[in-house]
Amino acid sequence: MLDIKGADANKVILVIGIMTLHSFGEESGVGVSFAGSKGCMIWIVVAEVLQIL
Repeated sequence: MLDIKGADANKVILVIGIMTLHSFGEESGVGVSFAGSKGCMIWIVVAEVLQIL
């Protein structure tokens, strides 16, 4: 399939690891922003707007 060896393999693993950590942090931020008593209602509105787009 892919023939990646040496320094190129290390770069691939590094990029995948960084993107995974970035994604986790980003999704945590989104989750926190919709926390609270009105968070569910805001999330419903955002989801509906995204469906329209």
